[in-house]
Amino acid sequence: MKTFTYAIISVGIGLNLIFGGCSLQKTASQPQEAGSFSSFVDWCENKKELSKEARKTVDALLFIAETNKCTDASENLVSLTELELANTDLSDLRPLSSLTNLTTLYLSANEISDVSPLQSLTKLTSLYLRDNDISYLSPLKSLTNLKGLDLTANQVSDISPLKSLTKLTNLVIGKNKIEDLSPLKSLTKLETIYLSDNKIEDLS
Repeated sequence: MKTFTYAIISVGIGLNLIFGGCSLQKTASQPQEAGSFSSFVDWCENKKELSKEARKTVDALLFIAETNKCTDASENLVSLTELELANTDLSDLRPLSSLTNLTTLYLSANEISDVSPLQSLTKLTSLYLRDNDISYLSPLKSLTNLKGLDLTANQVSDISPLKSLTKLTNLVIGKNKIEDLSPLKSLTKLETIYLSDNKIEDLS
């Protein structure tokens, strides 16, 4: 399993904190809701009717399943606990929504803005979403088993949805648009947080 790496300084508040420069703020927008299919078999069998973005995700999952047979692919995928889809040019995560046994999911360096399909993946303990275009975090508040979350280099300004993730020990949210850290006060198990390149002025 991949691990988070950090350059750490101590700030004497029971937390390891990294704080860097600022960047321009951009207005967050709420993405549209996820689609209608309830299983990967449905997504696969209806692939010809899907948008280009959804087809790309289905094809990526079929490649991982090592079969083009929808039923066989679904059986292989739903049993996975770890899934690597970084650097695959994905933007539509809806076909992942039924993979509810996942505990570790790598989605860094894609074109993702809507994370609402992930809200059903409640067994996740590690989620890697760096280098995407995510601004709206509310769908992540259901992922209460998360211990590690990487959101580096997105468009996040509001981190209040993270306050329900009370099992978090590692949070990486550098290179975003964050000003207010107060929602993190409930995250008492945090050991390391990376905050460089945000708009934070008040650390109290």
